[in-house]
Amino acid sequence: MAIINSQFSGIGTVLQSSFSVPEYQRGYSWEKDQVDDFWSDFIQLYEDDDLNEHFLGQVVIHKEGNKTRNIIDGQQRITTSLIFLDAFRTKALEFLNSTKNVKAVEYAREIVQEVNVNHLKNSTFKKEVKLRLGEADDDFFQKYIVPEMGYKKEIVIKDLSSSEKLIYNSSSYLNKQLEEYLNQFNEDVEKANHLYDMFDEFLKNMIVMYVETNSLNEAFIIFESLNARGKDLETSDLLKNHLFRVGQNRIEEVKSSWSKMALDLDGIDLTAYIRYLWNAENHFVTRNKLYMNIRSKVNTVEDSVNLSEKLLELSRLYRALVLPEEENYFNKPITETLIKLHELNAKTYYPIIIAMKLKKYEDDDIGKVLKAIEVLLVRNVVVGGMTANTLEKEFAKIALKISKSELKNAENIVAELKKLTLSDDEFKANFETFTVRRPQTVRYLLRELENFEEREIRVNEDNMKVHIEHIMPKSPKKNDWGIIKEDHEQYLQRLGNLTLLGDEKNQSASNAKFDRKKEIYSESKISMTQELTKNKTWTIKDIERRQKDLANKAIKVWPKNS
Repeated sequence: MAIINSQFSGIGTVLQSSFSVPEYQRGYSWEKDQVDDFWSDFIQLYEDDDLNEHFLGQVVIHKEGNKTRNIIDGQQRITTSLIFLDAFRTKALEFLNSTKNVKAVEYAREIVQEVNVNHLKNSTFKKEVKLRLGEADDDFFQKYIVPEMGYKKEIVIKDLSSSEKLIYNSSSYLNKQLEEYLNQFNEDVEKANHLYDMFDEFLKNMIVMYVETNSLNEAFIIFESLNARGKDLETSDLLKNHLFRVGQNRIEEVKSSWSKMALDLDGIDLTAYIRYLWNAENHFVTRNKLYMNIRSKVNTVEDSVNLSEKLLELSRLYRALVLPEEENYFNKPITETLIKLHELNAKTYYPIIIAMKLKKYEDDDIGKVLKAIEVLLVRNVVVGGMTANTLEKEFAKIALKISKSELKNAENIVAELKKLTLSDDEFKANFETFTVRRPQTVRYLLRELENFEEREIRVNEDNMKVHIEHIMPKSPKKNDWGIIKEDHEQYLQRLGNLTLLGDEKNQSASNAKFDRKKEIYSESKISMTQELTKNKTWTIKDIERRQKDLANKAIKVWPKNS
């Protein structure tokens, strides 16, 4: 078991071999910025006579048996390179179908034949498939990238998965860039000549470091060594390969757990998930130090199997925390609270809920803790101005205490949260003067204040139907409102100057005089908006007075002691 091939090669030489992407690898993930860098690097190489080659990156291969070459590192580079070759072929076929210039036809025919024979499957030449992607992407790749123009699958973009859409976008982008670049030349023969030269430059002088081994464990070690700094690579990829390497004779179990977990969390940041789970049972670690921390502690087969199983076990829980509107994991009251926390962009509390789930807490207990977290976040962060990161370490400490059974029940956990929560006096003082600009937060606060005492009529949660209304408008006419610029800037986003209004009424009120606004407010079914009709004026003092009234109510809506 050893390295059987190691060399620096032009991408064209590498792409003459056949490869497979193992199922446990993530799907195609390059977005526009990465594909744009790929194109820019290539064009710089093509245009700059002082540049002889460009280093595209490394490709690490595990050769399984006599044939199968599994890509351990370099999937994105290999896939994008083949997408680019398809773009060259497409442009060459356009010349074959449109030009009568003999030389242009000759250039184009050579490109098409080279791509079809050596790099992409085409039944006319070879039955061999040059690249097999994972299950999520392979069917689309084989039907949209591999065939020639005219034989490609018809695409309905809205039906594509997230990774399929990225493949489609990369193909469209590279085709467009080639088209625009060649359009600077007038004659077909000149365009075809440049296309051929660009094609030749790409195959020969875009260089990769190619490493092939027949030992999977060795492939993982090489992968980790080459990516030790984690640059241009997600921490989750490094962790995945570490778990696979450590898994040894039980690697298939680890692969299976990882693949199922990744599928459950498709489109969700896996590194964030792993960190929140890790912080639920271990001392707090930042994202940058996560890989080294886990690597130092997960170093036996059993460790690898246990962590991968735990990641799978809690994946649906995490999806429910991140996307509560889409998941029916919890009962309705808990889901409603999670949606509110999501509206507040709250995430740092995740380790607490993960720790509770690991300790098999009942949903009712989780619901009590979530309500205490909501109160803490509103009092300390939303109104108090504390940064969410300040609380992150505190939440992690509580999670660790739960995992160690130092906090034995929901009441103990709530008591710990209350120790961090601002008092009524502090909350009220902050509430009376705070300014809020984030629309989701404004809607949340006003909706909760309105719904607290209004039991029969609840505020519609559809943001398209209920809008934020600035009582003193954003663009007041000086004669109508008589307010100086400094006061307008200071008080416009005070909560006391904000209310909720239906879409059509909001448009009607807009920048109208206060008397006209009151006529519109009187038709609203939202009681806090109707209340405004009792005011004869709307001045700075009126805003301050209303915000103090809301502060007194807020103490009851978000109670520290309940």
